[in-house]
Amino acid sequence: TSQPRRYMAGPTTRAQTSWAVYRATSLSEIWAIVAGHLGLVGAWRLMLVCRAACAGAKEFLSTLPGLVVCGGETEDDEVVSDVWRLDPATMRWNTMPALITARFGHVCCAVLGAFVVLGGDTSTSGPDITSSVEILSKGQGAFVASPPLSCGGIMEAAVGVVEESDSAAGQVLILGGWTEITEQCRRCTWWILPLAYVHPNQTSSMHAIGLR
Repeated sequence: TSQPRRYMAGPTTRAQTSWAVYRATSLSEIWAIVAGHLGLVGAWRLMLVCRAACAGAKEFLSTLPGLVVCGGETEDDEVVSDVWRLDPATMRWNTMPALITARFGHVCCAVLGAFVVLGGDTSTSGPDITSSVEILSKGQGAFVASPPLSCGGIMEAAVGVVEESDSAAGQVLILGGWTEITEQCRRCTWWILPLAYVHPNQTSSMHAIGLR
């Protein structure tokens, strides 16, 4: 009777190893994973390695949210409404739709995919602290005015966003700041995103709870 033939893998040659390494490192998907582990600075350094690494790094960087700067006060004491976004993939600042009301000392955050601007001072000649709220929804070409803060005008506060997994309503916590009568505020205020401004088919309310 004939014995079954046994197949044994031969030793991997240097050429085969080099080919496998070349194939793996030529895939931008591999470099995108590497970039994700290295972070923003490391991803930019990868762009100098090779074309595949550059493409993979850009693929990862394009998934980052970007940095947004809005409003403020110039050296000439002019209050501006400009909005700029830093693209991590190109490290270039791109203009975004301007604020409806120029302001400084405001707070801003991202809630449920929308960019929200709250409060601030609208004048450098004297305190003009506002309670206005503006929302820029994803894919929209302009800010929309939302109902004002029920706690009144506030500026130079701190803001925290409740995790979406813990709040489908889009809750924002406003801490401290200065009030309309230029008094330092020790109050914590809950602000709830009006979902109708983000999702037209849904509605929600906005209210404040004062905590001492």
